[in-house]
Amino acid sequence: MQPASSQWLLRRVGKVDAPPLRYSQLSCWLLAYIVAWFGSGMIFYLLAHAFAGLGTEHMLYAVGSWALIGALSTLVLFLPSNFGFTEIGLSLLMSAVMPASVAVIVALAVRVTLTVFDLLAVGLWFGSEAVWRKIYVRRDATQPPTLEG
Repeated sequence: MQPASSQWLLRRVGKVDAPPLRYSQLSCWLLAYIVAWFGSGMIFYLLAHAFAGLGTEHMLYAVGSWALIGALSTLVLFLPSNFGFTEIGLSLLMSAVMPASVAVIVALAVRVTLTVFDLLAVGLWFGSEAVWRKIYVRRDATQPPTLEG
């Protein structure tokens, strides 16, 4: 999206004081987005490799399948939990390089694994934030007030 178009869109939705965007910022965000999709595709490949012994010759196919199904699943975003669209799509695509029953198990294992990792990440985030607040709020409360002015 061009910076001028994004400015117009932000103003249109009521964000009058929209920050100016540059092509370099948009390019960096796009690159980070691509790296994130590739990284999650690698996680998918590594789980498929762990469960089914998927060879390295199928690595790009697995990453591409993950990205394709991820992009297509945004089209059915309005459905609750996509009605298994991701798992069915991954199972169908991966059945070309592994047995269909194993592809279903891999797709479900990926969903469960990523959900567990998400819960762990959230727990670590909130736990570390609670510890941080406990340490710094206590430190700030024990320091005597200073006269500034």
